[in-house]
Amino acid sequence: MKKEFHQVIKAFKNFELWIELAQTRIRARYNRTVLGPFWEIFGSLFLLILLAFLWSKLWGKDFSEFFLYLLVGYTLWRTILVTVIDATMLFTAVYPNLLKNIQIHPFVLCISSSYKNFITLMLNMPLILILLFWSREFYLVSIFYLIIFFILFFISCFCVSYIVVVICL
Repeated sequence: MKKEFHQVIKAFKNFELWIELAQTRIRARYNRTVLGPFWEIFGSLFLLILLAFLWSKLWGKDFSEFFLYLLVGYTLWRTILVTVIDATMLFTAVYPNLLKNIQIHPFVLCISSSYKNFITLMLNMPLILILLFWSREFYLVSIFYLIIFFILFFISCFCVSYIVVVICL
């Protein structure tokens, strides 16, 4: 147990490697698009505006309140979903050659996958913060809670990713 804990700490200290792996996967995914990862944000934003408009009318709720609720929930759910889906293929489809040819600890690959999804989450955050500020639901203490949430969310994504990778392997 102690040895594995030291391996996790060593993997987190090797941040240049997992940051580069995550950025390479993001670049490869949005290679031929003009907007890059913002294309995914605009596409989901368009979908959520339509859904919020229809559902707010259907349930008699305020559009801006319902849209904010839907945007935050959809963004977090999509990040969790992509983390789990990426983890199912991490060692078998995404990085099998890297694991065969280079001695790299599997923790580094799980951290890079979690970091890639965390970057996507962070690209959605400015829109969420602007909407919170606009709807007067933004408080200064929320920044502190948001930082703690991001740290715990990243660690949780890494742990879930590693558990799903081991189960799927």
